[in-house]
Amino acid sequence: MRAADDELAHVRETVAAAEERLRAAHEDRDRVERNRREAEERDRTAAHTVAEAEREARASTRKVVRMGGRAGSWGSSD
Repeated sequence: MRAADDELAHVRETVAAAEERLRAAHEDRDRVERNRREAEERDRTAAHTVAEAEREARASTRKVVRMGGRAGSWGSSD
């Protein structure tokens, strides 16, 4: 009977350890998914910021050209 009790205790320990690894794996997967979604959001925000900066740069260039200058020529003496 003692051997069976020892075996049962060992099986329970093994199951408990496996459940803990499974729980940790689920947490890791959830964290990776969260990080992926956050990275995608940062990428979208960065793309929006770059697009907005490009629009502003084009608008500024058009304004300078309308004023008779050349974009990038501020203070140059050529």
